[in-house]
Amino acid sequence: MWQMKPLSGGRGPRTDVQSRWFKGPDFLYLPESEWPKRTSMKPLETDEELRPCLVHHQRIVEDVISWTNFSKWERLLRAIEYTHRYVANCRRRSKEQPPISGCLTKEELQRAENSLWFITQATSYPEEVAVLKLAQKNPKKHIERTNPIYKLSPFLDELGVMRVDSRIGAVPYVTHNFKFPVILPRKHPITTLLVDWYHRKYLHANQETVHNEVRQRFHVSSLRVVVRRVAKECQACKISKAVPTTPEMAPLPAARLAATVHPFSYVGLDYFGPMKVRVGRSCVKRWIALFTSMTGASRELREEIVAIGKQIQETFTNSITKWMFNPPSAPHFGGAWVHLVRSLCNDWHPDDETLLTVVAEAEAIVNSRSLTFIPLENCNQEALTPNHFISKSSEQSNLQEH
Repeated sequence: MWQMKPLSGGRGPRTDVQSRWFKGPDFLYLPESEWPKRTSMKPLETDEELRPCLVHHQRIVEDVISWTNFSKWERLLRAIEYTHRYVANCRRRSKEQPPISGCLTKEELQRAENSLWFITQATSYPEEVAVLKLAQKNPKKHIERTNPIYKLSPFLDELGVMRVDSRIGAVPYVTHNFKFPVILPRKHPITTLLVDWYHRKYLHANQETVHNEVRQRFHVSSLRVVVRRVAKECQACKISKAVPTTPEMAPLPAARLAATVHPFSYVGLDYFGPMKVRVGRSCVKRWIALFTSMTGASRELREEIVAIGKQIQETFTNSITKWMFNPPSAPHFGGAWVHLVRSLCNDWHPDDETLLTVVAEAEAIVNSRSLTFIPLENCNQEALTPNHFISKSSEQSNLQEH
């Protein structure tokens, strides 16, 4: 028999089998009626704060599918079914049966869909699915009234998929999915992929069409929000609806802001052409100069000044006139007067007299344009036009007579 010897140099504890450590207290060998009575233990009074110890229970289910690896619903669905087929072929090989091959069938794709619904609901509604499984055995178990899906009267079908219960189960001419839609979470990636598939299936059409088609099979809370979000994130829709950004207008030059100077102190000149004019049986070229109360001149006029000589230079240049030219190939620098050229441009070939008449009429029309939106003082006053500075009237007849 094994015994422990006391340490040398002193009286050690009793370590044989007769010690209380091995055989227990002596009252255990007496009848139970002779056992000592228990005394109630009163809690000790203390000044320390007593805090309750709470235990939180939470069911955590990890996703078995990496949703971010799939950008389209078709790829996800086929990947899940090929996984099912691989598992089935492994079992068939163990039984020495031929493997399944070829294109995926309708039944196989439906099996993949049911697997996706089951996985999605298991990760998004773990508590609800657990309660509904217990409710199949114990009718007293039910989802709490505070649960968001309580009003949907959810139930589990024969495949374990949670669906919405309805009162139209006896209707013979609608599908099972229409009677009992599958419940899907609004913010889950699979819902986004599914709505995107409907969005592409109906050619990025009206959002109401996508909304109506999705709700035929599924119940998604705030479905319109999901449909709008998918359409907003669709790259094809972004490209088709993209419009070029209008560039910001440059600051106005000082000549456009000189409000205290006399009219035509700054003149804009656009020298455009050539326009072909009939002279006899031949066509000759004519150019037209369009003056606007601003600064500027065209490259052709500068070349003509150099070519004609000093006489024309002295005519156009004096002590009170200064020429400032736009950069080459930059017509937008003269936007205030270049757009007026449209009033004179044409494709027909008139003669000289007709051209002069047309230019005079265009001159009268251009100079009769309103410079103010409304009269300055009262409603009976006419609007200010360039003709007021030239002929002191806005009427074309007065200009032509002048």
